[in-house]
Amino acid sequence: MGQLHIYRRDGESPNWQAQVHLGGRRYRFSCRTTSKSTARRYAQSRLTELENRYNRGLTGLHESVPMSDVFDRYEKEYAPKLRPSSRSRMMQVVRHAREWFEEGPNKGRTVHSITPSDIQALLEYKRADGVGPRTVNIYRANLHRVFQLCVRPWLLIRSNPVDGTEPQPHDARQPLLLSDSEYGALTAACEDQPMLSL
Repeated sequence: MGQLHIYRRDGESPNWQAQVHLGGRRYRFSCRTTSKSTARRYAQSRLTELENRYNRGLTGLHESVPMSDVFDRYEKEYAPKLRPSSRSRMMQVVRHAREWFEEGPNKGRTVHSITPSDIQALLEYKRADGVGPRTVNIYRANLHRVFQLCVRPWLLIRSNPVDGTEPQPHDARQPLLLSDSEYGALTAACEDQPMLSL
């Protein structure tokens, strides 16, 4: 899966160096030996270790990453990139999901142990709490975004558990058509603002 390259630069350390390309990332390390065959064996063992970590979806962070750490990382790295209105909505979802995963029935769970049924239980809880189908789907979409980061680029899990859930069916929004009197009142209110009136 990974690509391994052994090299030694003239005029620098006599030890062999190794470079590994795996999962779109590059790893460099010193083999700390002047023997090329020993360096190759060492580098191959490191490559195998990296491949095993990658296959388990653990590259970059420790195996047992609690959901609280996932939400912390999301808030620090990605939430600031959102538009203010989107960030406000997303942080409301994160706050409720935190309560569910830190205080509710899933307290203390790690990200790699979360299943589609856990996500579905959260969505059904919100639905039973009086939240409409459209809002439940907003929760689902935002949770999908968080867990997709856990798949890539964070490489914490292999697949997104939200993919195993279905969106809530709901009626499409109907357009609101103004009456003649409402239209007249709207245009009259815009008379002093030509661009808005247009």
